[in-house]
Amino acid sequence: MRTLRRRDSDDNAAKRTYSFVLTYLLFICCWISVALGTLAPWIVKILAPNQHAFWRADEAVGILAFGSTAYAGYTVLAIGIGRARQTQFNWIVSGVAAALNIALNFVLIPPYGMMGAAISTAAAYLALFLGMAFNSQRVYPVAYQWRRVITLSAVAIVLTAIGYELGSLPISIALCLAYPLLLLPLGFYLPAERARLRRLAPIRG
Repeated sequence: MRTLRRRDSDDNAAKRTYSFVLTYLLFICCWISVALGTLAPWIVKILAPNQHAFWRADEAVGILAFGSTAYAGYTVLAIGIGRARQTQFNWIVSGVAAALNIALNFVLIPPYGMMGAAISTAAAYLALFLGMAFNSQRVYPVAYQWRRVITLSAVAIVLTAIGYELGSLPISIALCLAYPLLLLPLGFYLPAERARLRRLAPIRG
């Protein structure tokens, strides 16, 4: 009986941990994606100063960065399935994402080239994330903080689009720095997190 209670307690603690890990990992990855996406024009020119033909690569950086963010989230969602030792359906999720990637490559690369490849890659990673989210909730239900995940993702995507379109280095840097602050009025931070932020800086909320 004690063993069962201990196991249930360990499971509950693990689920709570996975929930916060997903939120915090996506927060960090989205912040990095904002920086890469908005600063891409200058980063590419620094890395390839004399290769003008490569400068267009900045158009795909943001898309690939957010695609990688989705993949990072996928790895967290897969942990619960591994803990439950019910990985038999993982190949279906991976297979569907791979098939989507191949299909989109055929459809998008001929007319759009590099951007088509970037979009198909990001779409495949997003499919991995969504498919694993569905599968993990079926096998090992965790109360992931989806509202917070959607909030931090939406704000990051909007900031990246604005920064890239404006094409101003000072504005892009400002948007990168503003990302965590803009989440405050949207109710992203939990009371305990807001309390910690107040101890670090004079933030009023």
